[in-house]
Amino acid sequence: MPTALPKNPARRPPVLTIVHLALTVTVGIGLNSLSIPWDAHRQWLAILALVAFFGLPHGALDPLLAYRYGLWRTPLAAVIGVLAYLALVGLMLVFWRWRTAGALAVFLGITAWHFSGDWRCQEAPLTGWTSVALLLGLPALAHPQVFVDLFALVLGDATARNFRMALAAIGAAALPLALLVAARVHRNAPAQALELFAIGIGGFLLPPLWFFTLYFCVLHSPRHIARHFAADARMASRRLWLIGFAFTLPVVGAAVWYVSGMPRSQVAEGFAQTLLAGLFALTVPHVLLLEWAERRGGLPDGRAGTPGPLAGA
Repeated sequence: MPTALPKNPARRPPVLTIVHLALTVTVGIGLNSLSIPWDAHRQWLAILALVAFFGLPHGALDPLLAYRYGLWRTPLAAVIGVLAYLALVGLMLVFWRWRTAGALAVFLGITAWHFSGDWRCQEAPLTGWTSVALLLGLPALAHPQVFVDLFALVLGDATARNFRMALAAIGAAALPLALLVAARVHRNAPAQALELFAIGIGGFLLPPLWFFTLYFCVLHSPRHIARHFAADARMASRRLWLIGFAFTLPVVGAAVWYVSGMPRSQVAEGFAQTLLAGLFALTVPHVLLLEWAERRGGLPDGRAGTPGPLAGA
């Protein structure tokens, strides 16, 4: 896989892993020990803002990724490609409205595959799958009522409890596996062990939404950019970020419009639908494009993707 990160990670844990651990502990202590003067609506706004401005831009670079891998080369092909991408997003939103529970199950499965790729590309699949099992399972195991209350906003109480039971079982199995994997790799790959540790304590310290948000924004999104756009970032970082935010802002605008039109009594449900349905609809074409690009191999001119300074993160 030419765009993979280095196969032999550095012995010293990378910056992103340390930042993620520090934020996990800091936010966890802050939410559990301090009297923070904000209600649930303000927390939803904070989470959506973090996801929008630190998580979504990496997916908003998909048109550039498609260009680099030769999916389009002319303005007409670019328009057709963007319209097809948006059509798939719309189709996934229809699927979510039609069968929310089924769409959520698909979303969790796709997320597991996608996030595990952060380590699978470094030939550490066991670490990848263990970290994902912790990410999906620990919130249901450590915060059962908070998890049910969150998922009930989009699924209803009974279905949310079924999801919690299934994911809690995954979390319970992932904990001893994480200890075994960390013990196995801590000498030669301390970054893997430290990340498993950070995810493990985060699952207990952080509410489910904050737990996912920190992982998504601090680890996954920067890794994706480092893996696929390192050369672009060195040559034209300002242009890269402008493209990312240009495609992110319409999504943010649509989310704000959707939530602002709801009665205040339904705002929590609106936030949950916006976050979960929106991420599901955007993740499907994002992952399909990545799978196609990575199976294609090197860049169109024969060069391999170039890992950047965040590559070990």
